[in-house]
Formats: sequence, C-alpha cells, structure tokens
Amino acid sequence: MNNQIEENGYYYKNQPRGIRNFSDYIFFCDESGDQGLNNKGNKIFLLNFCIFNKDDYLEFSKNLKALKLKYFNDDVFVFHDSELTKRRYHKEKLKRNKNTEEALLSLEDEDVPCLLEDIEKLIDTTPFKILAVVVDKRTNENLSHIDAILKQSKRSLYQECLKKGLEALHRFLCGCNMETSSTHLVMEEIGNNESEKWRALAYEVSINNSNELSLPFPIHLKIIKKELNNEGLQLADLTAKNVGQLFLDPNEPNRTFEILNRKLLKDSNGKSIGLLEF
Repeated sequence: MNNQIEENGYYYKNQPRGIRNFSDYIFFCDESGDQGLNNKGNKIFLLNFCIFNKDDYLEFSKNLKALKLKYFNDDVFVFHDSELTKRRYHKEKLKRNKNTEEALLSLEDEDVPCLLEDIEKLIDTTPFKILAVVVDKRTNENLSHIDAILKQSKRSLYQECLKKGLEALHRFLCGCNMETSSTHLVMEEIGNNESEKWRALAYEVSINNSNELSLPFPIHLKIIKKELNNEGLQLADLTAKNVGQLFLDPNEPNRTFEILNRKLLKDSNGKSIGLLEF
C-alpha cells in the first residue's frame, strides 16, 4: 500500500494511513491583536489554540448549538466576541444588513446578560485546554528583538507564531503518547495567498523537519471558510481577546480570567505552560 498521503495539495510520505492512526485530539486557532511592530495600537498579538479531546468537542458542539437555538431560534448564528461586545456596550454600532448583527439586535436588552452568562458557563464547564503564543509589543526593546527574528527567518509575525504553536502542540501530543498520530489544526481562511503561506509553513515545520526537534510530526492544517460555522473556531474567537488581557494583567480580579486561567495548558507537575511568550 502506498504510504504517501495527499492533503491540501501537499504530500505526506511514510505516514500510517486510515482512521486507526487518528489521534484523540483536535485543535482550533484564532488570533487577537494586529501584527504591526509598534506599540501605538494593540499591546499584544497572539495566536490562541484551543485543544479538545474529540469526545468533549462533540459535546461542546451540541451545547453551543443548543445556545443558538435558545437565543436565536436556529443554529446558523456565528458567535464573535467583537459583535457580542458591541451588543453589550455599543448597540448603536451594529448593522441590520449583516445577519449576525441583525440577530443580536433582535435580542431583548434583558436577554443579553443571560446570553453572556450562558456562554461563560459553557466555557467554564467544557473540558478543553488553551495554549497561546503571545507577542508582547509594549517595549521598543522587545519590538527590535522581534523585528530581528523576522528579518532573519523572512517570515511574517503570524507565521513565526504559528511555527512556535505547532511545536508546542507537538510537545502536548508527545505527552499524550500520540506524537505519531494524525491530528488536525483547524484555522479560518483570511485570504488565499496568506492561507497558502500557512499551509507551506505547516508542511515545512511538521513534515520537512524544520522544527525544534528536527523530526516529522503529523499535525495537518485544515483551513476553512467562516461560512462553515465551525464551533471550535467560535470558541477560539470567544476566548482569544480575554486570554490576551489575562497575559497583560494576570492579577486583575475577574471571573472570566479565573475561568481562562484554569483552562491554560499545564505540565505534568501542574505548572501552567499555556502562555508562550514569543
């Protein structure tokens, strides 16, 4: 049997085939902040990876759909943190010609806190882990250091963070004895050219051994359109900004921060390793 697998236009050689080699996990990723190397705008840029056991992910998907049916009468609504924030604090900025924003405008004002509480409760009770690669842009010294890395690698900030994230996800799989099992990392498409760069980088890092261990590992990118309404990507979006705020101000008394702090990936000794600074 030919052991060469084609996926996303790339060929993965000498990989065991079939569902018996699928891992128990699935990953989702979204970003927060911007890639600009200045400290005039966002103080950080991060890639937020949500790590799910597949059985837990199925249960989460069911529960998130149930929330949509409860508040919007269908399951086609797509949760976005920025739009929920607008509905809570700046209702007048929502537009009726956009399906998601129109659905939020249809909510009674008294239902909004209930929706946000239900979302927070779902995040709190759902078993999943968070791993975030964080770029701290608050000091000129750090910005200069990052700029030097990017010039040497000839990659974008996003690509370098993705590389660091892939390596960390592989370490997680090693700890689960699943480093040779096929695992998918799901990301949202943001443009054909950029998506192709992500695929090429993932292939280089995961398959061509351009990683910290100089070993191949079968983490495969699945880049999908927003219209597919993927529940895992919605969770990554809903948590990304607050994970960044947790990094910036970890001691702030905040119920959301307390929840996310418990979700951060831990090592075998219980030490948090979920916030990786670039």
